[in-house]
Amino acid sequence: MRVAVVAQIKRGKSTLVNALLGQDIAPTSQLEATFTVGEFFDAPHYRVVVHFAGPGAQTLTVAPEDFRTYTINDPAQAALLRRIRKVEFGLPNPLLKRFRLLDTPGLGSIHQADSENTLTTLGVDGFLAAEEERRLERVLGEVGRTAADLHADTVQAIDGADAVVYLFDRGLNERDASVVVRFLGPLGPSLNALKVIGVLSRCDQYWPGDKEDAELLTYDPLAVAQRIVGRYLGRPETRRMFFRILPVAALAAAGTSALDEERLGWLDELSTLEPARLAGELSDANRFACADQIAGLRLPREARAALIAEIGAWGTMKAALFRRDMVGPDELRQLMQEHSGVAEVRRTLVEHFGNRSALLKLDQALRDISDRIFRFRQEAGNSGSGVPATVDTVAGILEQIRLEEADLPALGVLEDYYHDRLDLDQKAVDEILRVSGEQGRSVTARLGLPDDTPLPELIAAADARASDWINRGETWGLDGATAAATRQIGLGYARLSARISQAYRLLRWDDGPEDQG
Repeated sequence: MRVAVVAQIKRGKSTLVNALLGQDIAPTSQLEATFTVGEFFDAPHYRVVVHFAGPGAQTLTVAPEDFRTYTINDPAQAALLRRIRKVEFGLPNPLLKRFRLLDTPGLGSIHQADSENTLTTLGVDGFLAAEEERRLERVLGEVGRTAADLHADTVQAIDGADAVVYLFDRGLNERDASVVVRFLGPLGPSLNALKVIGVLSRCDQYWPGDKEDAELLTYDPLAVAQRIVGRYLGRPETRRMFFRILPVAALAAAGTSALDEERLGWLDELSTLEPARLAGELSDANRFACADQIAGLRLPREARAALIAEIGAWGTMKAALFRRDMVGPDELRQLMQEHSGVAEVRRTLVEHFGNRSALLKLDQALRDISDRIFRFRQEAGNSGSGVPATVDTVAGILEQIRLEEADLPALGVLEDYYHDRLDLDQKAVDEILRVSGEQGRSVTARLGLPDDTPLPELIAAADARASDWINRGETWGLDGATAAATRQIGLGYARLSARISQAYRLLRWDDGPEDQG
């Protein structure tokens, strides 16, 4: 499973990647930081492999500490950088045991393209201030590249990915959310809502708002962001594109993961301030970072500026308050992962993508082959020639797979739900997610029962739910599409029951005839 982190240029993709990995690996300190596609995968030892573009291109294995050399701007290596297709980074990391994570260069701006360019087709709005845009063009020009090049690399990475994490910042609140829809929509049926998670990034920027010092300690910027997310998902066009949208303050989590002893000491110094005063000082981040001195605080300006840059004002306040409560470094990192929303993104990635990676890949493979079969038949009809027998044979095999795979109907029903074709409540949607593997791939997880549940009870539970879902369309007066969908879920439960029953018969046979009853 390959999951691509995607956003417009300079939207915090690499910061989120570092936060998810819990390691300071992807470069984030420069405008031009993510210059090529970085692909992170699980490996027993650190290993970096550079892949070059072009037919028959060679690969180059380099030292892990040289990873950034091949992913950020360096005019002295312009010719080399232009030839790089992607850089793989293998490292031991629990998250990467479930899937590969791709850090992409970023989608470009409409201003770098004419009417024929892909950027215009995607309808991506201008996103950088004029000064930043000129700097970006200058930096890329030093190595002979353009924002359109980065965009093309990103789109190619999306095309080869199985799922996408799409970042947008709070600016979307002021703009029309259709920017996101216009970006994702033209990429075709391979990216439906089941394969795209949205991340509302930089949510710590909602702090301090207009709160008084006494309220700053309890004012939660992620709660504010969650309300905004609710408004986004209230729009059918947005819900069609995202499985979920999650608020995140990735800088706070990524920065805390990279804290060294010196920076922990800085937080300890801040923790000596009375909490309300600490919050008040940090509420003006610019003054906190730039003032020559702050009364009652021995922390020098350079240290204060570094904390704001690396963790953010809200993150610095939270981390200092945790240190005030005598929280150790490991627990601090874990708490900041939770409070920043990054832990929830990680859980969603594991549960939604990791737990059903094989199913999602199977579903996509079946779609691709079905599309090819359709085109074969269409071409045969247009030319007046017969359809090759092999096409019908493969079509039959596909149909048999869809009939036998218990989990596929749930994916189809969920896709219909996200496209507003069905009238299902959230409780029903939650059950569909569970039976398709959201909480795990085991039979007990999909039925929501304890792991030690005896097989006969699992069979009975699956049969009862099959009957309930199949009968819903008739007894609840559902419309045609929704009734058909509930029947599909019921048939999925029936197939699951058949699978458990087969296992039960085999186990009883292994126990010997005397135990078969």
